[in-house]
Amino acid sequence: MTEAKKSRFIKNLTKSHKEIKETRAKRIARQVEMAQDALIRAIESRVMDAEAKLEELEDLSPTSTTSLQISKGDFDAKTWVEEMQATQIAVAEAEIELGIAKATKEKYFSV
Repeated sequence: MTEAKKSRFIKNLTKSHKEIKETRAKRIARQVEMAQDALIRAIESRVMDAEAKLEELEDLSPTSTTSLQISKGDFDAKTWVEEMQATQIAVAEAEIELGIAKATKEKYFSV
């Protein structure tokens, strides 16, 4: 065993209770912060997906520039209203969740 490895090994054996707790606390804090960041990214993705669906629902134009139909041929007003309502609720809920997730990160991980 080299002298450097012995020194580190001996140092690890002689760490104080406080040093051990601090090392573990830093590792756990980093893991939790990374999990919080992953949660924020996942919620942001849900917001973007729901907003894309809203755009899709708002696009009622025909698929052809030569068509005389005002909207897509199989348009069902009741289904459209239900999907629009559900999607708007999904966007609003996801934005609330995102705000909470960002506030949690700020509260626990800002110095």
